[in-house]
Amino acid sequence: MDPAGSADARPQAPSRGFNRRAPWADRLTLDQPSIILWRALVFLPLARLQAVALYSRLRLLPSMMAAHAPAEFQAVWTLCSISQPEDKLMDGEQRATSKSSFTAVPFPRMRQNVLDAGWMARRRHVIHGLLEVDVTEARRRLREHKQRTGERLSFSAFIIACVGRAVDMDRSVHAYRNWRNQLIVFDDVDILIAIEIPAGDRTFPLLHPIRAANRRSARDIHTEIRAMQTAPQRSESTLFLRWFPLLPTAVRHLIYRLVEQNPHWRKRVAGTVGLTSIGMFGDRGGWGIGAPNHTLALIVGGIARKPGVVDGQIEIREYLSLTLSVDHDVVDGAPAARFAHRLTELSESAYGLETLVEGHEDGFRDGRAGLR
Repeated sequence: MDPAGSADARPQAPSRGFNRRAPWADRLTLDQPSIILWRALVFLPLARLQAVALYSRLRLLPSMMAAHAPAEFQAVWTLCSISQPEDKLMDGEQRATSKSSFTAVPFPRMRQNVLDAGWMARRRHVIHGLLEVDVTEARRRLREHKQRTGERLSFSAFIIACVGRAVDMDRSVHAYRNWRNQLIVFDDVDILIAIEIPAGDRTFPLLHPIRAANRRSARDIHTEIRAMQTAPQRSESTLFLRWFPLLPTAVRHLIYRLVEQNPHWRKRVAGTVGLTSIGMFGDRGGWGIGAPNHTLALIVGGIARKPGVVDGQIEIREYLSLTLSVDHDVVDGAPAARFAHRLTELSESAYGLETLVEGHEDGFRDGRAGLR
């Protein structure tokens, strides 16, 4: 048979429908990152919209079935819908008045950052430690300074200075792994804190990084915190918190994954250590267990007055509840325990506050003055 007349040699009709390829698709390959990014930016938001539409239809399905069903089915539906005794049914007016009252308010856009933080923290293997730190001496010196000068120095600034100095003694506790499977150990300790600022009729936490806390005094940190409380728009994270929640969830998660693989980007956006203070909302002790996104994170809890032994004598002391959380993928238990010991020593010795009681500010300005 003539090869030209065989079935394989016959001209084929052009393909139609889904098998037809666009001219520009012949110049692209599936292994290019641009194709993957294009699909993530286009198809994932469309799939989310379809899921929302399907959910809305499913919510309306019971009422539609009850409206178009026969009378027998409507009677059964009424029986199943009302939690009343079988021998007594309420009419439509009574059902309306029996519903509990509620108020529907819009979900704050800033809460998207909290949802993203929880999504990022779910893949970490975190170990927690609950500490009690005797801060009687530090609190006494801060109170005496306020009585003498009228200035209320930030206790959180004192704790931040202690944390920065303790991390500086062993910088491996704030290391991060990059995409090359390397540990990046930074020289500067950038501590991300949450500053509560007013926003209309409510407040929200402004995330602000304290840069190079290991080389700064508590006075300097105190001044920066007060400046951010007065003018929060000066914070470098204000612009990020304003536009980032507007992006689709899939795009935000993609950006988070890219930032996690680059420790330098992470340091610029979120610092290297996380610190949250919740003790200002009460006068009792208590620990907080969070979902941290840093290799090292701390939650400053409340301060409780309880008996303690000092030089063989029982005295009433002030104990700070402190929660220490470390990423076990990067930091082992022994370095974390040594860090906790160093932080406890610095806090109990009133690190950087030694000369406040005499009326001199040198010790508060120079954080290394009281280091033993």
